[in-house]
Amino acid sequence: MEPVVKKLTGKAQVLAPGDILTEQYISRKKRDDDFETLLAARSLLYIQLLEKEEMIPSRGEKTPHMKDEIRATEIVNKLSLEQCEELYKKVRFKNRQHALQIIKDYLEVANVV
Repeated sequence: MEPVVKKLTGKAQVLAPGDILTEQYISRKKRDDDFETLLAARSLLYIQLLEKEEMIPSRGEKTPHMKDEIRATEIVNKLSLEQCEELYKKVRFKNRQHALQIIKDYLEVANVV
């Protein structure tokens, strides 16, 4: 998927917060507790934002799941721990679409770009 990710983001790969946290634990490269807590909080929101249903590629969209992952990662990477805590309380029991709208509205009002 590297060519797709590179085309969409300019990076070789995009790692979700949970992936980074897992990678740190596996490689035993502990950064600091605050950063790990932030990654865990972002991961909870990331999971809320992902499409749960199978996303079938089409002629117009060959990599819908990858685009969904990139979008979710880019959104949560803008958030502080405090913002994650506040937002998680608002989206915890919401469906994906509603959670996405709540978070987008929050970012717009907070002027987080």
